[in-house]
Amino acid sequence: MYVLPSTSHFYPNKHPATGTLPKRLIVFGNAWSNPSSRQPQVWSNILCNKLSLDCTNFSTGGNSTTINDKEVGVIDSLLFNSTSPDLRSQVSSFLAAEKARNAALNLPTDFQQNLKSRAMKSYAQQKGLFIFNFGLSEMWQMSGPDSDRKKAEASVKAAIDMLFEELEALAVIWPEVLQAIVMLPVDVSLLPAWKRERQPFDKDGHMQRMAFEMMRYWNKELEFRAAKWPRGEVLLWDVNQWFAEEVMRGEEVGWKKGWREMNPLEACLKGGEGEEEMQKCSTGSDGEWLMWDDVLISPRAQRKMADRLIEALW
Repeated sequence: MYVLPSTSHFYPNKHPATGTLPKRLIVFGNAWSNPSSRQPQVWSNILCNKLSLDCTNFSTGGNSTTINDKEVGVIDSLLFNSTSPDLRSQVSSFLAAEKARNAALNLPTDFQQNLKSRAMKSYAQQKGLFIFNFGLSEMWQMSGPDSDRKKAEASVKAAIDMLFEELEALAVIWPEVLQAIVMLPVDVSLLPAWKRERQPFDKDGHMQRMAFEMMRYWNKELEFRAAKWPRGEVLLWDVNQWFAEEVMRGEEVGWKKGWREMNPLEACLKGGEGEEEMQKCSTGSDGEWLMWDDVLISPRAQRKMADRLIEALW
């Protein structure tokens, strides 16, 4: 297991498990990883297009997508209220699709007993990489006005338990050593949604402290579990470190300043989602915004995120 030090998003920068390009990229996650009609280009399909990878994306468009829907419960903001498949549902969809794919290729369905077959050896050489991008909804829920530290920590442990249960399910059927990137969650208090939905009601700073402390607890638990996992290699990538750097550098790296403040954390889309407005936010000078809306990063930021992953991994 490799985790980042404070000076790098990955450790080591050239991860030996991904020194050569995979043939396949399988993505599970939330709206930050999901191409949609609102934002057709996200980091995952940009990465696959640039590297000519076979990309399968099971991420869903709802900002409320979680690792474990039953554990997290109802999100307290209209920004996070859509119903989306959690990680278990996404992995189940992948397993069903993989079974159908193998049947179409006349490959044996029992990977563990048929690895010696010529077909299975050929299949195993098609190096694959799994990417998991979760935590946004969990961090929002755990930092709400009625958040309780003990309950939040228990929810973190339950979510990480389920993540590794699903990694185990994938390792059982995968014909090679499973390699995965797990993205660490972004600090939700940096999002424009926080300024609008939480900041006016957080006079004592309780919610912001909880957001930071639960993110730190999540990362600590994930690092601990990843280090002990014996079934494959887990690489952690700190999305928040990358995102925070973009925020701090702001205009220096080409992000447009907000209309009311000297920072790039103002959304380009401000309530309107008509075709003309979305086009302006995707191209031209309006394409220089870091944030697409109150939760999602812009198309240009998605491209920068993909480029950083490519630079670090290969």
